[in-house]
Amino acid sequence: MAMEKTNILWSAHDVQTALGISQHLPPSYGVSCDTRTLKEGDIFIPLVTPYDDGHRYIEQALKKSCSFALTSEKSFVVLDPRRVVCVPDTWQALEALASWRFRAIGSQVIGVTGSVGKTSVKKGIHHLLGARYACYASPASFNNALGVSLTQALMPKNTKWSIFELGTNSPGEIASLTSQVRPHIAVITKIGLAHTQQLKDTDHIAREKASILWQGCQTAILPADDKYATFLLERAQFLKIPQIITFGRASDAHICLLSW
Repeated sequence: MAMEKTNILWSAHDVQTALGISQHLPPSYGVSCDTRTLKEGDIFIPLVTPYDDGHRYIEQALKKSCSFALTSEKSFVVLDPRRVVCVPDTWQALEALASWRFRAIGSQVIGVTGSVGKTSVKKGIHHLLGARYACYASPASFNNALGVSLTQALMPKNTKWSIFELGTNSPGEIASLTSQVRPHIAVITKIGLAHTQQLKDTDHIAREKASILWQGCQTAILPADDKYATFLLERAQFLKIPQIITFGRASDAHICLLSW
């Protein structure tokens, strides 16, 4: 089935501007790093990881009618010189597309982190905001550096509110993701023992999750019942975040759960 022109996500001009290239390219309807989920008209970005080299799947992506594929290895250009574009580094190319799209749209940003409930809270916020605004949320649990970059690169041009899930397995990840999305509203669901691969204990986890709070944040939404509620509140106050909202069963919470 032919795609509607109105569904174009990335114009040739936008890709050229974001990547600093001059090669003529067809318009694109999505961005993918995985041929298993790649759809017709997507940009295919093969990533090199310790476990696999996405360049092995460029030919498969072309057969599945990707719009075009990026490569950091010139030898793959011969597969289709019109649809395989050589870039210095495919990871950097994804980040460049993500950063350019994110800045160009300039949406209001909500960041959600916590040891539990990130995806459910993200979906709930999206459901409520989406009833009134053009709202985009990260697909599935796209909460690491790759997932956040893909979310940014997939944002529709009319997005007014964007919702990002920020996860962590090691110290510094939340701070890095926060600098990438710079949330206007930061939500922390709960501090607990989850995803603790390189985080020694809940004290370390609390400090890591608190990294979503930054000086440009306008609103912090924090758990009032949490063991680290005072720590999180003091962190938000130290950063002079203008609006701090607490939630939970505690009687002094701004949003208080009365019954369950």
